[in-house]
Order: sequence, then C-alpha cells, then structure tokens
Amino acid sequence: VPSARAQVVRSLLEVKPADEVRSAMGNASFEPTPGGSRTAFAWTPDGRTLVFAGRSGDTQQLFVRRLEGGEARPLDGTVGAQTPVISADGKWVAFWADGSIRKLPLAGGPASVLAEDVGNPPMAMDWGVTGLLIYDRGAPAGRLIWQVRAGADPAAVSVLATGELQHITPHLLPGDTAVLFTVRKRAMTWGDDEVVAQVLATGQRKTLLTNATDARYLPPGRLLFMRQGTLFAVPFDPDRLEL
Repeated sequence: VPSARAQVVRSLLEVKPADEVRSAMGNASFEPTPGGSRTAFAWTPDGRTLVFAGRSGDTQQLFVRRLEGGEARPLDGTVGAQTPVISADGKWVAFWADGSIRKLPLAGGPASVLAEDVGNPPMAMDWGVTGLLIYDRGAPAGRLIWQVRAGADPAAVSVLATGELQHITPHLLPGDTAVLFTVRKRAMTWGDDEVVAQVLATGQRKTLLTNATDARYLPPGRLLFMRQGTLFAVPFDPDRLEL
C-alpha cells in the first residue's frame, strides 16, 4: 500500500523579469539587511501562484508568478509596493504603497485605497476569511496592530502595556476571531519578545510564547514561530488559544 505521507518538494523559482525580490524601502540608511526584511511575498490559497515585491532597475512593484507558467508578470498599478497579502478567495492582493494600503484584482484592474496615512510600510499584514485586513503600524500611530474593512475606517486593535515598545507581525487565526502578534520590548536587540493571542471581540490577551516572534498558524494544529534565528513548530489549539 503506498504511503499516505505527504512528499517534501524543494523548488527554485526564477523571479525574472525582476532583478531581485525586495521588501525594504530602497533606502540604504533604512535597510537592516541586503534586500530588505520581513514580508516580501505571498502565496494564493491554492498554493499555485506566488506574488512578490521585486525590483527591476530603479522600479519596485509587485510581480505575479504562476508555478506552471514561465516568467513572472509585473502587476500594473503597484509601483513602490511592499508587504503583499492575498485575499481568502485568491482574487485580490492588498499592499502598501506611498503611505497607504491599497488593493487590486490579481487578474488586473484599478487599485482602490483601503487605509490612508499609514506612514511607513507594515512589517506584515493578514487578510481574513471575513474580509478583515489587519496590519502593524509604527509611530506616530502608537506602534500598534490596526484593522480595516472595505468601506470602514481603520481602527487600532491592540494597546501597549507597561514596558512594551511596539506590536508587530499580526496573523489572524481561523474565523478571524483572534489575532496573533509579536510584542517588542527593545528597539535594537531581541530576546524578551513575546508572542501573544488577542480575542478581537473583547481585547483579552494571552501570552503564548516568550523569546519568540513572527508566529503563524498552520492547520490542522501547529504554531510556527521564530526564536533567535531558528524556526520552531509547536502543537496549538486555535479555539482555546492554548499550546
């Protein structure tokens, strides 16, 4: 009987006509690492299409690369784009550009603005099954987690507690009832960061992990996170918010 165990596939994807994948602003004084850091690409829910922020010459924009296709396709209307995220139905991409968060159809079409006056690009965004888009936002907006829906005004989700510097890298849990995010307590060094879960309806917060960042839920029951440069996984119940 053939094994039902999933096979591991390793692939190298060409990003042409982009010269490179980038997620930073292109300002040498701002970039912490060559090529940038944090969110540079996103997959469609079916895992067949990659959307990434790439630079070709002096232009940075989003590119769409289907796994069965040839070269990546530049996405019109996305010049300066960073931090892409795909809608739950796989039809839309949201991104940051020129201080605002915008969305446009992956198949092509005009962009519309979801949130204005966002400032610097978020480190991460997530787009839930109910249409809720969530993102981190730096100073002077409180260094908090924010949310927005189409047709509604953006609103802060989190509140800084004593000793906390900022909240970053949000990730919605199934059903959009709770959000994971990282609590930063120092500006330039790492080690006392925390991964917390917050119920959106009540604001109730629960610390899940210490010395941990960038948590993501992987169905059917794993929490992935970073700790001092190493990727970890731990069993997790998203309904009870418990490891």
